[in-house]
Amino acid sequence: MQQYEMSELRSMKLGKVAKLYTTEADMEGMKGLPVESYSFDLLANFFNPGRSTTMTFKGERGETGSLTLFLPRTATFFGADLHDYPEGSAGPILYKEWRLEGRVGGSGFFRKGIAPGTRFRLILQGRGNNCLSSSDFKSWRLQVSGPRASYAFYGLFADPEPETGSQ
Repeated sequence: MQQYEMSELRSMKLGKVAKLYTTEADMEGMKGLPVESYSFDLLANFFNPGRSTTMTFKGERGETGSLTLFLPRTATFFGADLHDYPEGSAGPILYKEWRLEGRVGGSGFFRKGIAPGTRFRLILQGRGNNCLSSSDFKSWRLQVSGPRASYAFYGLFADPEPETGSQ
């Protein structure tokens, strides 16, 4: 990732809630997550200022744990034309994904599930033109997997703060 991509990534702000991703099997088959919460308060500064970010989760019963994501040097970015853009627009509105994968560390209730070889995949999802712009991304999904970990969270990005200036 070049300086521009890093700048766009650092400008993103995660929302205040993370939800546990479950299937029809509910929490069965998950590893490394000893907390039985479906919704978590989330505190994170997204990859700011270094090449890692720490996401702190607070469960429904007050238990806390943190995941530290170590930013990779490369990422995958793609867009797909779903052919549903408004008539008269300048071009297609793409479905966009930005995928980051790398090492992850954990503390608190995540600590026991983190072992050598544990990795994360963070998928940022949005809509917009082919330009890479942080404002186009609205939701995210974080998967953690390894010898003792298998779970995923999802959430939204915070609305950008309005710019203030003197007039």
